[in-house]
Amino acid sequence: FQSDKGYVVGVFDLDERQRFTATGNMLSPQKGYDYELSGVWTINPKYGRQFKFESYKSIMPTSIDGMYRYIIHTAKWVGPVVGKRLITAYGFDTLEILKNDPERIAKDIKGITKARAGDIQRKMLANEETESLIVELEALVGGMGLRKSLPYEIAEKWKEESVALI
Repeated sequence: FQSDKGYVVGVFDLDERQRFTATGNMLSPQKGYDYELSGVWTINPKYGRQFKFESYKSIMPTSIDGMYRYIIHTAKWVGPVVGKRLITAYGFDTLEILKNDPERIAKDIKGITKARAGDIQRKMLANEETESLIVELEALVGGMGLRKSLPYEIAEKWKEESVALI
């Protein structure tokens, strides 16, 4: 669940066998993305043990499986078949090539046109920029006794101009 203010209640995988529920503010959470959460464990009377995070940092997947899951959940036009083609063709360089060389993707991967490769590139870069923006905003206004959702609200309203405006 994600509210329009960036508040998230989600189930996260600790490892292949363990999952946990976490709550906090996160702008545009992505399936397949790894996150480093900072916060405390709490007991919710209704829902039980949960991790309440104050901040987070997104971590690009470093395993082939993590990259595969990330691209099929994040990149428009990339499903399981095209995802496997991308991973097979580029291995650990897949994410960088998706972000930096859409023409190569269109040329090398069956099912990806130039237009689609451009859409994929824009989505990948947009995710990267949003995550970086939140980190910068947290550094500026986080921990000042203001609403925890404030960096997310600022990012939604003023986008890339947020830091300069503050």
